[in-house]
Amino acid sequence: MGFFLSLAFIIAVVITVYRRMTATEEATSQERVVNGIIMAVMITALVGLVGLFIFG
Repeated sequence: MGFFLSLAFIIAVVITVYRRMTATEEATSQERVVNGIIMAVMITALVGLVGLFIFG
């Protein structure tokens, strides 16, 4: 159960950050950099979580 809740949370954050990164006028360049870092961390967490589920 916790795996699927974590997966849903990570996917929700990735979608939100992606929408913020692709916004035309809403986000400043500094905010885009921060969103890029958050996106990288969340994708890494997603890959790790799926890998843990598969190999665990």
